[in-house]
Amino acid sequence: MSTAPTHTLQPTLLLAWGEDRPGILDEVAHFLYERGANISDSKLLSARGTFILMIVLATDSPGMARIRTDLAGLASSSRIGAELRDAKPERHAEGAFPYRFTASGSDQAGVLHKLSHLLRALNVNIEDVHTRVSPARESHRPQFELRLLLSVPRATPVIKLREYLGTLCGELGIQWDLVAG
Repeated sequence: MSTAPTHTLQPTLLLAWGEDRPGILDEVAHFLYERGANISDSKLLSARGTFILMIVLATDSPGMARIRTDLAGLASSSRIGAELRDAKPERHAEGAFPYRFTASGSDQAGVLHKLSHLLRALNVNIEDVHTRVSPARESHRPQFELRLLLSVPRATPVIKLREYLGTLCGELGIQWDLVAG
């Protein structure tokens, strides 16, 4: 009786960055597809002409060897920076609950710092951040919008989290909302 060789999948993180232009994602995704890799998670950020791409991929040992060997060629031909890193196991805090925090108001320095500091003190993990500043309009001041995806541990009472966020956001003069999910 013969058995087919088994290849374990190796989750790996691919980081790519450079000058943004149409086709970057297509080139990277095609490169990975040709080498038998599956993309299990990805994030792409494009800001002011620069992009950053993070991809969690999985492939067997021969596919990973091809990716490692050919990555410099992709970087050169696509005019990007690229590197591979070992992916850590997916981390889901046991007993943590997902929440979405949004805030908006007049743009001012230090809002993200003050919010992230408060969340750190409460042991709340920030899993995703999106901020945007819009040009001044009627108020003659630029406006900001902020969205945080949070992982709130069971040991952190949500009622206290809301109280602390309310106090801080009141001091900053910003509107905010915190919703489960």
